[in-house]
Amino acid sequence: MQVRSFLPSLCLGLATVTLACVPALADQCEDIKANIAKIQKNIDYQEAHQYLPCCKPGLPDKPVKDPEDIKLLEASRKEMAAAQAQLKECNTPPQPPEPKVAGFTASGMGVPDPQIAVGHEYFAAIDTSFFGFYRKSDQGFAPPPFDHAQSFESMFSSFFKTIDEAMDLPTWMCDPTNTALVFKDPPKNKIIKSNFGCIAQAYDARVTYDASRKRFWIASAVRPFLWVCTTKGGKPGVETNGTGGIIWDPDPSDPTGKTSKCHTDWKQSWVHRFIVVAISQLDGDGNEDPTKPFHKYALADTFGDWPQMSVNDDYLVLDHYDTDFPERDPIEVFNSRKLADGVLDNSALKVKPVKTLPLSSFVIGSGSNKVPAHGGIFLVNQHGSSNGMTYLIGVNGHKLLIFGLKSPSGNPGATPVFVKGAAVDLGHDVGSMRNNAVYRDGNLYLAAFFCEHEAGKKCDKYGGHIYRVPVHLSADGKSVRALGPGDEGFLDYTVGGNSGGWLSYENTMIEVTKDRDMVYGFEGVGLKADHREPAGIKYAVFYHNKGNISDNGTILHHHGSAFPDPPDPGQTGGIIDLGGIALDPSDERTVWISHGFSKDGKYTEGVGAVKP
Repeated sequence: MQVRSFLPSLCLGLATVTLACVPALADQCEDIKANIAKIQKNIDYQEAHQYLPCCKPGLPDKPVKDPEDIKLLEASRKEMAAAQAQLKECNTPPQPPEPKVAGFTASGMGVPDPQIAVGHEYFAAIDTSFFGFYRKSDQGFAPPPFDHAQSFESMFSSFFKTIDEAMDLPTWMCDPTNTALVFKDPPKNKIIKSNFGCIAQAYDARVTYDASRKRFWIASAVRPFLWVCTTKGGKPGVETNGTGGIIWDPDPSDPTGKTSKCHTDWKQSWVHRFIVVAISQLDGDGNEDPTKPFHKYALADTFGDWPQMSVNDDYLVLDHYDTDFPERDPIEVFNSRKLADGVLDNSALKVKPVKTLPLSSFVIGSGSNKVPAHGGIFLVNQHGSSNGMTYLIGVNGHKLLIFGLKSPSGNPGATPVFVKGAAVDLGHDVGSMRNNAVYRDGNLYLAAFFCEHEAGKKCDKYGGHIYRVPVHLSADGKSVRALGPGDEGFLDYTVGGNSGGWLSYENTMIEVTKDRDMVYGFEGVGLKADHREPAGIKYAVFYHNKGNISDNGTILHHHGSAFPDPPDPGQTGGIIDLGGIALDPSDERTVWISHGFSKDGKYTEGVGAVKP
């Protein structure tokens, strides 16, 4: 493990940790560090002034040490040794706590993309296509209708007709009144009539819990079996691929029937990808109640991949992490209060965003100093008050770009002010971020992972990054300010990598308790020849008053020695893109983790909780 801090403060080495410099700490560690600086000043002064005057008439002919000053210097050096011992003890974290909720397999859940949201009484465990609501008390299913695992298609299928009507496609492509697929020759999959333009599939779901309103929010991408394509001659068109490798409309020029026909006379604007949202309701006492019908909306008609969602007091933010069509995939911001209250419930594209931001908006500086965000924009989960700010994060190489949305004073949820902000130069690539960042008490917390390998060789090991970035709004409210390397409170901490240890830190994520303890979750995999071990669900704790992260704890060990295919769940093309981590709102100290682990050669979703 390695700390990168850049602070002009005491540097030291520990047996299992290399500290470039001790990061800015809180509470007693910070007090000890300040005391060491004070003692060092005394020592420097005493070393420079410990000699009596000499070499003049009536004085000694050579410098003579003052016995009293020698005693003071010796006392200061003893005081320094004691303070340094205190700091070392303060920086050395305890072993990670045992799981508060022992790891278990969430009934009915699987992979890819196992995630979790935790309420006061229930938690929701999901994967990309299925979900379940469970009691926190015993991990059993919630009451009907959620007494079993269900698909997101079942949740939203009754809503598909509403979306189909909103698309207003030619009826030969999508007839909302009769959406059945009809085949002339099913064995050869040749279409005589098909509503291939109608919504048919839900996928890439996300879930979060809105603690202030006691509601679960679910977002899912939905799509028809239409895809954009380009002919060999470069003409744009549309094809009708299904799922599972089924070719519904083979290209006549391909005798194998394995190539879809690219229809150049069909408009690419007919191809849609939506983000649909479902919001749970409350019982008569104002508590969460996932058994009641959810409010449902189709909110975003976009064309990206990997949807993202964040909810705070004023806004719901939706976007995609990946997009090939930036003009069709902006960041959209909605009034979360109205959605939670069910305004225009069960509607498609009738709730309009209060703010739409194209990707081109996310730029800091101008001219030769212009720094645009590359790729998608990362969203932020909020704990506690942010004084009306919603933060957004971009990446450009080794720079973090931080932007904000400011809710107008006196009119929360109305059109926010887009606040351009700060670029934090880390001095190295940010790494791969998969989960939302976290905001708490003036700091942004992020987790990323990266591959370290020799040039030309396949990656067999990942390390992790933990970032803590102090942020605030400028006094005039016109810009975001962020601290970086060299500033107090900033943290850049590197975990693992080829610099030490055998464990590969994959699909990393972070949560922050109300005590500001950071819980770092990941899949731990051993792929090096001398340490082969299938994926298990791991965690570590970076205590708020320590200068180093704890050793690794385990939610679930791998079961059996067989490696799943692929053996590396985090690598490009791997089976698992992200896991889930959530703060328990009941105490704001317990952190739940949902991730993939290897069970007899297959990836499975596991769940557990830890309380620092």
